[in-house]
Amino acid sequence: MFTIMECITDQHERSIVLLATSTALVGMLAFFHLLVRVEESSGGRRRGWIAVAAATGGLSVWATHFLAMLAYRGLLPIGFDFPFTAISAVIAIAGFWFALSMSGDSSGRIMLRAAIITATVGIMHLTGMAGMKVAARIDYTIGPIMIATVAAFLSFLLALALFVRLEGGRRIVAAASGAILGICTLHFAAMQATILTPDPSLSGPDAEGLERLWLTGAISGATLLVLVSVAIAALIDRYVVDLTRFANATLDGLAFVHNGRIVEVNARFAALLDTREAALIGQNPNALLTPSDALPAD
Repeated sequence: MFTIMECITDQHERSIVLLATSTALVGMLAFFHLLVRVEESSGGRRRGWIAVAAATGGLSVWATHFLAMLAYRGLLPIGFDFPFTAISAVIAIAGFWFALSMSGDSSGRIMLRAAIITATVGIMHLTGMAGMKVAARIDYTIGPIMIATVAAFLSFLLALALFVRLEGGRRIVAAASGAILGICTLHFAAMQATILTPDPSLSGPDAEGLERLWLTGAISGATLLVLVSVAIAALIDRYVVDLTRFANATLDGLAFVHNGRIVEVNARFAALLDTREAALIGQNPNALLTPSDALPAD
């Protein structure tokens, strides 16, 4: 009987662990970048961006989890059942979609989203573990899992709160860092709470390693999807939403407002308010300007 995480330093391939961490980093940066697009959209376009962000966030967490599992090189070979692995990916995407579909940025809403994301990551992890093929009985110690769940919830809560309260690129980097902390905390603490008791009567993975091959391919595809999502978002930023060049072509101060929020300003407008351009993005123009007729600005 042994705990998997007790062997992490000599029974995990550090290169794959690094790849898993890098996947989480790229995925979460892409996820929060896409949430900016969600904020600036409405109607069907907003629903579309929510779906893309949910797929990106869910698949990033899923890929990180299984890459970390593939890094394990213990006494017992481990494989994964395809149906459980696929279901765990669907759970991750659906959970992120449900969390993002809730409107509002109040403290209560942020806490609820953090709780949903924490539950999603936990259920995804346990579902994936349920499909683990290993010649051993699998048991869990509940205490570390409960502590890790609370720590992960606080990390996701911090990530979402920073995303709402910070401005510019800092909100994406800070939020992604908090989310990565939550993902890694929940995964590795849950793995530490996983106990394998060797049982020769149980069947393990196939000897040819085909299960690892298809799982590696699936993870690579999910990571590629994340990178494509980032590329699409960057393309839209550059050619559709980004109005900076047009705005700076005039000496007048200009601010572009969509759905009650500033989505772009030129340098002249920022100078009139004695602030930075990035600090104005996402602001309500009514909070910045007082019209001469005392009526709210349109």
